[in-house]
Amino acid sequence: MSIPDLSALSGDELDRVLNGPALEPPEGVTPDFVSHSGMNHVGYTIYTIFAVLGLSASLLRLGVRRHELKRFNIIEILLLLSLVFYIVFIALGYQRLTVGRGQFLHQWDIPMWAMQYILYNNLIGMNIYSAGIGLIKTAVILEWLRIFAPTRERNFFWWASHIILWINIIFYSFVLIAVNLSCLPHRRIWDRTVPGRCIDIVNLELTTAVVNLTLDLITLLIPQKVIWKLQMSRQKKIGVSVVFAVGLLGVAAAAARVVATARYMISDDRVWWFPSIAHAALGEMTCGILVLCVPLAPKAFAGLKASGIFKRMRGLSVSAPSASESAAHIRNPSSTQSSDTDERSVKWAKFPTQPSLQQPASILHTTRISTIDGPRKSEGIDDIWV
Repeated sequence: MSIPDLSALSGDELDRVLNGPALEPPEGVTPDFVSHSGMNHVGYTIYTIFAVLGLSASLLRLGVRRHELKRFNIIEILLLLSLVFYIVFIALGYQRLTVGRGQFLHQWDIPMWAMQYILYNNLIGMNIYSAGIGLIKTAVILEWLRIFAPTRERNFFWWASHIILWINIIFYSFVLIAVNLSCLPHRRIWDRTVPGRCIDIVNLELTTAVVNLTLDLITLLIPQKVIWKLQMSRQKKIGVSVVFAVGLLGVAAAAARVVATARYMISDDRVWWFPSIAHAALGEMTCGILVLCVPLAPKAFAGLKASGIFKRMRGLSVSAPSASESAAHIRNPSSTQSSDTDERSVKWAKFPTQPSLQQPASILHTTRISTIDGPRKSEGIDDIWV
């Protein structure tokens, strides 16, 4: 944010500046320190939709994996940690809408004294986003490795995934350090009445957005060559395409963040542009969660269907026989007995005659890929979209 140094001011002069507008208004415009934003409904809609999508998908994956493994592995642990940051990021958004005057306010409509709260809120948001998106991307890449490199063969995919994995970890760690060291002492980041020195991190923010977009695109493209060389039915390919489409939405959100950050960078009215950056960042985090969790949706719904929940919801559970059915049973009791026998026969027919091998527990039931010439065949790829 473009905020002047207030540490040299004192007394009446400091009071006058703090009670004045945070930015000189355009000619003919009178600052308004009272009215609330008329665009809060946009923020409520965005935060609510993303919260429902992200949290529902996360609970779905965690439920399926808990049922399969009876425990959580490193990917689920990373997802749980990222959800903490995800929920706090959304809570900060709601706080801006409810406690303050809302979003999309011009900087000249905000008194200078209120800027320290906005700057502090933005600092927390940047830290939460960097940590959250870093954890989500790490989980996605580890999932790619578990699915498409189960044998840990040192091929192009394995090396590319590990390189991107470590670049992500180093990059977001650097961003967290750089943001928090942008001012010394640390409090000066949001309170410009404190003596000290600062660097303008606007260029860093734009660079971060561009690098982030590049990493998103590379992470999405790395497994495509492996996926489309596998032998899959059309239905399975549609499932993979859905995951790819969600990934593209994440890339689009990252691109929107680049555009919003560029406009934020060149504008003096930076408070106006920050909500756009926050919305794009939340969209990117949500899409990352969906890419990680959506492939398990068919398993979750198949489990619900098998448990009879859908039948009970639709009122299709077994009910008492009608009077005519009871009379027919009295006249011909053997018919019911025969029906019961047939039903038991069907159940036994569906029961496997030999015990099946225990499946590895990955999104796609991680599987070996044959090395024969021609299209690759994955013995467990069918589990992606059932």
